[in-house]
Amino acid sequence: PTFGGFAPMTNDGYGLCYALLENRMNIAITAWRSNEETDAHRLCDAMSKALLDVASMCTAAAAEAASSKL
Repeated sequence: PTFGGFAPMTNDGYGLCYALLENRMNIAITAWRSNEETDAHRLCDAMSKALLDVASMCTAAAAEAASSKL
């Protein structure tokens, strides 16, 4: 599905829009190319890694909780 996005509110900021769907999350990240300190691709990579880390921790915690009930 198509969803919207947001422009950064400041020259040195980011615009971020997300949509939580049944089996995934869509995220749109924007930054002004005129600012050398912001980089939407770098933020996307960092957020992807962080979200995968959280998913891994949740999976490990769920597995631990399931095995402790045996």
